[in-house]
Amino acid sequence: MGALELLLLLLSSAFSSASAAKSVAVVSTVLFVVGILFSVAWLIAGSVFVYGTRPGTYEDDTANDFCDHTAYWFAFVATTLGNISFGLFLFCCLPLMICFGGLMAFVSASEE
Repeated sequence: MGALELLLLLLSSAFSSASAAKSVAVVSTVLFVVGILFSVAWLIAGSVFVYGTRPGTYEDDTANDFCDHTAYWFAFVATTLGNISFGLFLFCCLPLMICFGGLMAFVSASEE
């Protein structure tokens, strides 16, 4: 997501007029949603591949079920950390963001 966020920042700062900024905001929102959906799909695919395979033999590299020990455990740990961070986002950060957005809408409505 880092490269996508940099692209969105570049797009949003490139235009200064109100009509151009509105169209850039729509495009950047669409790109952001596509990036999030891609990241979630990539995490699910990685989980299926990593957790769905059982590590085969680590010694005989000519065997059909040979799996490099370091590569397998790196993928296992990376996927597990990705699942944990996604779960924390869903159950901690997302509700806080929704509550904060509702609070900001309430404050702006009360100021009018």
